[in-house]
Amino acid sequence: MIARRAFFYWQFVAALLLPLWVLVGRGLFGATVGWQFVLLVILAPILAISMLMVAGMISARKDVRSTRAVSWLDVAAVGVWHLCILALGFFVVDVGASGEGGTSAFTQVAGSDSEGLSTVLANLFGALTVIVGVAAFWIAVWQFLRETRKRVRTVMETLERDASGAAPGSGPALWKGPDGRGTARVIRLDPTDSPKRDER
Repeated sequence: MIARRAFFYWQFVAALLLPLWVLVGRGLFGATVGWQFVLLVILAPILAISMLMVAGMISARKDVRSTRAVSWLDVAAVGVWHLCILALGFFVVDVGASGEGGTSAFTQVAGSDSEGLSTVLANLFGALTVIVGVAAFWIAVWQFLRETRKRVRTVMETLERDASGAAPGSGPALWKGPDGRGTARVIRLDPTDSPKRDER
């Protein structure tokens, strides 16, 4: 429960930190921040908005709002998405103004001869970021619709049971008496049983 609750808050923090990591994270390793930065300035806000949309869809579920904890499915789907974004920021290759020798956080650690591998991995994790992000969104939508359908069904069953006059205690009662049990008196008005006026 603690991990799922921590992830509830993390998804909102990540919507700010992870796009920034992709934007300038390689600079923390001493890599060049060059022309790729221009493209990422456009893409980073789109990524942040997408992450907030998924977090908002997850938070729209009543059980998530009441417990401030996401489901394990949310942790798996969104967690894999966040890992892909971290990897993308680590492998993305940037080229300086001179146009010679691209660098990334990975090339700063593994050596300049690993630029080709870094480019391939950046492309791979870029594609995975999009695919897993779309999957995480639809998983969040599916869970929201499933919970909403379950809640509507429960309400409808309660209304039908109360309308049919089921015995008190056979299920959750819509009306409760002073003692807290479903024993309140119900008065039904039927217009067809109204007394007739004296005709004169």
